[in-house]
Amino acid sequence: MSIKIAKTAGFCFGVKRAVDLVYKEADNKCCEKIYTYGPIIHNEEVMKDMKSKGIEIIGDMPIYVADDSADVWSNPKQFQLSEDLKPRVVAGCPPDVFCEDGQLWGNPVYDWDYMKSEKTPFSWWRSRFAHAFKVYDVVRIDHFRAFSKYYTVPFGAQNAIKDTLRLIATQTGMSILI
Repeated sequence: MSIKIAKTAGFCFGVKRAVDLVYKEADNKCCEKIYTYGPIIHNEEVMKDMKSKGIEIIGDMPIYVADDSADVWSNPKQFQLSEDLKPRVVAGCPPDVFCEDGQLWGNPVYDWDYMKSEKTPFSWWRSRFAHAFKVYDVVRIDHFRAFSKYYTVPFGAQNAIKDTLRLIATQTGMSILI
């Protein structure tokens, strides 16, 4: 069994060429899975055509969103933000053998308690998943561990060294997966 990585970034050489490459590789019997990178799946006709050929689309969804994203600005209560809509804390992870200053991702952290207390608990996440499954057949959540444990770093910190990190363990975030 082989796995073919088809770097089909539609931005680089056009959607039609990218889709043609995916179809060509799908017909190649030595390939069991095809990984594509690019915006080709956001076209409804292309998606239907790919499905008719038995090609499933796996989407990669990061657990966190950017602080200047539409998600944060249209749903500020879903995140741990100050009154002036700046993150109180941001996501990161501790130092390790690869990065002595830790990783300071800088993404705003979710307010899991607020999300759970909504009239429809976790409505933002439910909406996010509903949209993802309109676009993809399977969704992989990058850093999904943050549903149960995550590190926070004070907003404005220069790094994620141990003095600034705080490990948060929550069962609230896990509730969405049940």
